[in-house]
Amino acid sequence: MVDAQISVVEGELMEKVNTEISFSELLHVAKNVVQIIDCEINGISSSDKLTISAVDSSFWEIITENEKIISCVTNTFKEIEISK
Repeated sequence: MVDAQISVVEGELMEKVNTEISFSELLHVAKNVVQIIDCEINGISSSDKLTISAVDSSFWEIITENEKIISCVTNTFKEIEISK
């Protein structure tokens, strides 16, 4: 059953490659994905920009100038390196 659910989510993701999706769609995908490798997600609002790059399952790069996002990431994850 789990493998079937993963296949459905993978299919949904492949349909969304290089397209815009809503935040609710992104949350749906995030709740159903087990591992992400070689992925880039770009978020843009009227005042903020955010890029999340998943190099492999253990190394992610987050690019933003939003202090609230930076604080949330640093308070959530243990091994963090901040570059400015």
